[in-house]
Amino acid sequence: MSSQLSVAQVMASLEEQMRFHREREAEHAAQEAFHRDQRAIHAAEYETVAQHYEAFKASASAAAEIAARSGVPAPPAAEPAAPVPDFFSQPAAAPAISAAAMPGAMRIASSGRVRMCETRC
Repeated sequence: MSSQLSVAQVMASLEEQMRFHREREAEHAAQEAFHRDQRAIHAAEYETVAQHYEAFKASASAAAEIAARSGVPAPPAAEPAAPVPDFFSQPAAAPAISAAAMPGAMRIASSGRVRMCETRC
C-alpha cells in the first residue's frame, strides 16, 4: 500500500477486506454443508440402485437359463388364410327378381322412378 494513505483509510480498507472475506467464508461454509448433504443423498441412492441392479441381474440370468432349457414345444405355425373371394371381378349375375315380380318392376322402371341396368350401374 502506498504510504500516502491515512490511518483511517488503511483501517477502512482492512475492515472492508475483512468483511468481504468473512462473507465468502460464510457462503462457502453453506455450500459445503449443502454439498455434504447432496453427497450423502446420492451415495444412499447409489447403494439402493446398485442393490436392485445386482438383484435384477441375478434374476434375469437365472430366468434366461430356465427359458433356454424349457421343454415346452413352440406353438404350431399358423395355417395360411384362405383366399378372399373377389365378388367384383366378374359381371353381375341375373337380376334377383322373381318372374312374378318382373311386370311390377318393369312398370316402376317405365315410370322413371327407378332405372334398370343390364350390367353394373
